Parts: sequence; C-alpha cells; structure tokens
Amino acid sequence: MTEDDTPALAAALPAAPIREIIHGDRNAFFATLEQRDHPELRGQPVAVGGSAERGVLAAANYEARRFGVQLGHAVCARPPAMPGAGLCPAPL
Repeated sequence: MTEDDTPALAAALPAAPIREIIHGDRNAFFATLEQRDHPELRGQPVAVGGSAERGVLAAANYEARRFGVQLGHAVCARPPAMPGAGLCPAPL
C-alpha cells in the first residue's frame, strides 16, 4: 500500500457511526416518581428512603438538596429544617 492508495481506502471504509450520549439524573428518579404519584408533593422537598430507624436515603429531589439532603445519608440524620418535607418509603 502506498500513499496514493490512502484516499481510495478511506472512501471504501464505512462511515463511523454517530455516538450519542444520554444523561439521566437517576439520583432524583424515585423522588420524581413520588411527585408524579402524589401531586400534593410537587414543589416540596421530597426524599425517598428506608425505615426511619435504620434506613438510608435512596433519592432526593432538587428542592430537598437545597437543604443539604444527600443520598446515602441516614434517614434519621436528614435536616429537621425542611419545611413540608415528604419522606417516602423506598419502592420495592
């Protein structure tokens, strides 16, 4: 193969497929589902987690994150100053 063959070879190769990257915020997914199922929770801080004694938070919406709620925190350690906070049990 010589340099003269390079353009012909490139033309014979199929075009590279276009890569698409989809980003989904799955950290808030379960909180969003709770807001969908319970419209009275819309616009309020919502956290989804296990039992109040030993559970951890699995999801929190953006309203709850403004109060410092983070995933993996113990449910009993969530900030008490969240007005109108909804703590929903984790779906099984």
